Amino acid sequence: MKTTTDSGSAFLPRRFPQRQYNSGNAGVTMVELMVIIAVAAILAVVAIPNLGRMMARIRLRNSANEVASTLKMANSRAVANPRVHCGVYFDLNSQELTVFFDDDGNNQFDSGSDRIYQNAISLDRSTTFSLTTITDNVVIFRGDGSAKNGAVIEVEDSKYNQSKTITVIKQSGKVQIQ
Repeated sequence: MKTTTDSGSAFLPRRFPQRQYNSGNAGVTMVELMVIIAVAAILAVVAIPNLGRMMARIRLRNSANEVASTLKMANSRAVANPRVHCGVYFDLNSQELTVFFDDDGNNQFDSGSDRIYQNAISLDRSTTFSLTTITDNVVIFRGDGSAKNGAVIEVEDSKYNQSKTITVIKQSGKVQIQ
């Protein structure tokens, strides 16, 4: 016994009626597909060169933040124990930062006699730092929060000619990124 629906086809229940499609509207034409691909290609050509510059800005910002946070940590550590000054040594050859306690009070980093608070911190390979107004590549923080010497540290990405400046204010020990 056959069952039929309103449309007259056999073996289909009434709740699923057959639909009639117009075969002329059944998809995307080749021209429409080519237009979509062309627009996507143009967007990619415009976006890809800017992607490298954007990634360089992110790496530069991260490196500058790393230097600033290391300086702030040394300042906090010096305030925590006012009898021992804490410093940051900038190794220009290896581009690393080392946080140390200036146990002998000579305002220099002596790897043999000064205790290391935090081992060498490396920045992103695409960024470098340079120092101005710093003697002996060291910034020393005192127990009252001030810095023994003011400092200007330039973190730069030479490939994209971008840089960030980190300033340590001598009187207050405040660390600023510009």
